Parts: sequence; structure tokens; C-alpha cells
Amino acid sequence: MKNRYMRIRELCKRPLVLTLGIAVVLIAASATGDEEESSDARMYRVTIQNLASRQPLSPPTMATHKGGMRLFKIGEESSFELEMVARDGDNGPLFDLLSTSGQVFEVVDFGMPLTPGGTTVGDFTDASTLMIRGRSGDRLSVVSMLVCTNDGFVGLDRVTLPDKGSSVFTLHGFDAGAEDNTERSADIVDPCSDLGPFVLNGDPNGNENAAVETVPRGRIKGHRGVFEIGDLESVHQFPKGVAKVTITRVSDFGSSSLLRSRA
Repeated sequence: MKNRYMRIRELCKRPLVLTLGIAVVLIAASATGDEEESSDARMYRVTIQNLASRQPLSPPTMATHKGGMRLFKIGEESSFELEMVARDGDNGPLFDLLSTSGQVFEVVDFGMPLTPGGTTVGDFTDASTLMIRGRSGDRLSVVSMLVCTNDGFVGLDRVTLPDKGSSVFTLHGFDAGAEDNTERSADIVDPCSDLGPFVLNGDPNGNENAAVETVPRGRIKGHRGVFEIGDLESVHQFPKGVAKVTITRVSDFGSSSLLRSRA
């Protein structure tokens, strides 16, 4: 986690060198995404736009998958992989899990954070558009960290891919139930200062996880927002609809020469 976000910190300090670096899109086909089973694949364009004016989002991860699979469910405990996204903005374990799942057709790591709505930090902006493949009957799911929270995330759970045209969905905020919501700088990832409205007291100071473990472990629920305790303030608040996702069917599409695994 620290290495991933240290790279974001360094890139934020060098805004003219952001074109490459972490802004590399990672795409992986799952075990079901081979040539034989790709004949009915369709290409979709997915745009995620951050609507929260002062709350950045970590690099989103999205996947097309079978309808019986889900990345999260309100009222259930979060998986380790989801916790890593919600607590640290680290989507590596989730990407690796999805890219080896027989339920998943394709998984994409957006490779860059989304800045608060209406803002730009270096070459980072509040919206990003990428392509992903899916088959008839597949669903699409997305997760990303609410960066200026302890373990908040935004998610879209197994929505239906459009047969034609576009579908628009809203990403809501959720609490992973893994950390106490102290809202202290020491317990929040440093990119909150890099990408958010102001530098938190003491940053850069890493991110303490163990000291704020929720015991007993909580369950996923709707996030209640920022309470202005600790070091977060009212400007870190986020709306009920945190982000907008637009999915557009582009074309039928067979095998892809762009598929590659995470390095």
C-alpha cells in the first residue's frame, strides 16, 4: 500500500511527468476469456466521473462477470481484497483475484485516481474512460476508495450491461466495516492531502491500520459521511451520489490483442 501511494505522492509533486507512470491501464482476461469463449464478446466504453467536489477516489477497478458473482453486499463482511481497496486504496489483491476467477470475463484497473469533481491535479482529472469486454448476460461491477475516509469506498454491484446504447448508474458510498472512523490524519492515506482540499495535519505520515481495527469486525453498510472529527472537515463531505458511471455498448468484439496481465 505504501509503495503504491508513495508513487502517487511523487507523481503529484511532478505534475508534468504524469502521462505515463501509474497512469498505465492494466487489463486482464480471466480463465473464461480465451479465444474459444470470446466469440460472443462485446466491447463497452465505461466512463467514471467523480461528482464529489472535495473527495478524491482511488484508481477504480472494474470487471465484467457472471450474474451470480458479486464484489460486495450490504450486511455482509467485506473480503480481504475489498478491505485493501477501502482501507488503503490498494486494488492489487482485488485485481489479481478477479483476473484468475472463472466467474470473471475481463478486469480493468483504471491506473489513476480521480480528483474531486471539477478539479485537476497535475494530469489527474475527475473523470476517466476505458474500454472493457463483456458477453451477453454478463454484469459489471466497480469499486474505488473514498480517499479521505478511514475505510470508505464507492461501489457498483453487478449491473446489467446494455444491449444497445448507454446506461447510466450512480456510485454510492459504503463503509467496509473494517476500521473505526477516527478521521485522523495518521489513520488516513496520505493522498488525501495530495488530491483533497488541503494538507492534513502531520502529513506525510503514512497510514495506521492496526490501531483502528474494528473489533468485532463490522459489516458493509451505507457510509454515513464525514463527521468532522479528527482532522477531516466539512469540506471533505461527499454527496449521496458520489460518482456517475456511463456504460455504452460500442460494438461486437471478438479476441483482443490488448489483453495483458498485471506485471
